[in-house]
Amino acid sequence: MGRINYWCVIGEPFKKYCLAGRMLNYQHIILYVGDKVLQIHCIISGNGKFNRAADNFLNLTMQTIIDQLEQILKEYAPLFTEIPEAEFAAKPLPHKWSKKEILGHLIDSAQNNIRRFVVSQYEEKPFIKYAQDNWVSAAGYQNYDTSCLVELWILLNRHAAVVLKNMSPVIAERVCDTGELHSLKWLAHDYNQHLLHHLHQILNLEEIAYP
Repeated sequence: MGRINYWCVIGEPFKKYCLAGRMLNYQHIILYVGDKVLQIHCIISGNGKFNRAADNFLNLTMQTIIDQLEQILKEYAPLFTEIPEAEFAAKPLPHKWSKKEILGHLIDSAQNNIRRFVVSQYEEKPFIKYAQDNWVSAAGYQNYDTSCLVELWILLNRHAAVVLKNMSPVIAERVCDTGELHSLKWLAHDYNQHLLHHLHQILNLEEIAYP
């Protein structure tokens, strides 16, 4: 048997991560074994020790991630009707996004992540990154009809859930380059966390930190 070459890249240590309402730290390690990429997410407690309470994160199934996304849609989508139009469109500062634009950003996030979920199935480590401010500006979300904006967000996330449902466990471990290498399963879980972070901003709910 020939020798296997391996090397690793250790990501930024002690990064904050939200798991089931708890703030945890994690270290992202990318291990290259031959031509394969293995990703390890070592979740650690504040004192730098491995946190075994975080085993749920390491053992998450794609179905659990899909169920969470569908539950987010079910619980949060109806709440948009409670936001007055003036509040939705108000910009805290000229250079800051309004709640409408934050929702638009979530639409852009859905579009780009769907592309990651699809293209990574047939290309090797595709590089898919996007300039968030440019996308929001180009779409003109501030002047968008609010009801159409909400409906578009709902439909795109329903579609994202369908795309994830069609993935086999093997496909879910394929890798996409977003500036960092991540498996599709990791990206799907991260997508939900990003979604919750911004939904809580829009709906004035308790803050959910996002790395």
